[in-house]
Amino acid sequence: MTLNEREIYYEQKIKEYENNLNQAIRETQCIQGELEKLEQEKILHDNKSNQIINSLKQDHEILKSQLNEFQNQGLVLLLLLLFLYRKFFNRSNTKYNLK
Repeated sequence: MTLNEREIYYEQKIKEYENNLNQAIRETQCIQGELEKLEQEKILHDNKSNQIINSLKQDHEILKSQLNEFQNQGLVLLLLLLFLYRKFFNRSNTKYNLK
């Protein structure tokens, strides 16, 4: 191989390596762009998930409060019915002398 042939060969190899390097750089940039896109999507999904979780926690607290209120109302109604039952029962027993 002559000096000129070697020079041409090495220049071709250098161009080939440069092309490979440029291709690798483009692929890396493409992958970085995709990664950034995925990170942004993850942030959006995390935010939505947190909003849903917070909303569910608030709904749970509201429902728990309503349940307590209904239970308290139920106890009051039960006591009222018991009072009225005793009042009626005692009155009807005395009326008919069932004591």
